[in-house]
Amino acid sequence: MRARHALLMRLVEPMRAGRFRTRDPSAPAAAPVPGRIEPERIEGTLAAGSKLAIEVPEGLARAIFYSILLRRVQPFDRGSDKLAHLLMNAELSSVGEARIVVPTRMRERLQIAGERLLRQGDPERYIRLLVALQRWSAALDFSDLNRLLTRLAAMRAFDRAPAPPVTPRP
Repeated sequence: MRARHALLMRLVEPMRAGRFRTRDPSAPAAAPVPGRIEPERIEGTLAAGSKLAIEVPEGLARAIFYSILLRRVQPFDRGSDKLAHLLMNAELSSVGEARIVVPTRMRERLQIAGERLLRQGDPERYIRLLVALQRWSAALDFSDLNRLLTRLAAMRAFDRAPAPPVTPRP
């Protein structure tokens, strides 16, 4: 995990890339997240979480588990959420499932759902959103990048304005 984080963050924050955080990630103005893991417990918590992950069914369920684990632990000062997304997609790819693409306009919605999960213990919106995003991502045609980018732009996927609610099909 540290090596993946180092690779991910080497250009953004080379001095801290791959190093676990040494302080609470909550900004002074933000309310602390109940249950956020203390820096001295990061490594052990991730090791225990990795052992638990083996019991979670492969694919989307395990990918979501890893995402929640990293959101909860926040092992790095910066880039923990990006790493969670990377690990989630690595899990999906390892079993041949569609990866999850998060369009720009859905990031805020995913962030809010993730905070609701952490602060209120309510995973429903977060999971429902990831399931819907995986279905949406699976429907994208990646064979022609220019056509894909044109389609995504037409969908306003790159807009910064929040997207309307996502309701997955049964």
